Amino acid sequence: MPEIYLKVDSAYPEDQGGGKARLDPETMLQLRVAPGDIVLIEGRRRTVAKVWRALVTDWNQGKIRIDNITRANAGVSIGDRIR
Repeated sequence: MPEIYLKVDSAYPEDQGGGKARLDPETMLQLRVAPGDIVLIEGRRRTVAKVWRALVTDWNQGKIRIDNITRANAGVSIGDRIR
């Protein structure tokens, strides 16, 4: 699986606590993943999340939306870069 770097943003309110990673279609294509796949998130620590497609307003922005639990598990904050 290729590596890319993404900027961390907060999860949509309905995704809180769900372990979802919202990605745009271009990023999913680059990573060769589809909705429902599990991805490894590497910040200061490693964790995993399930891929879901981001809303159109988030497309082509180079970001990943993850909830506070996933951010804590990865050791990252909003605005950090992860791979």
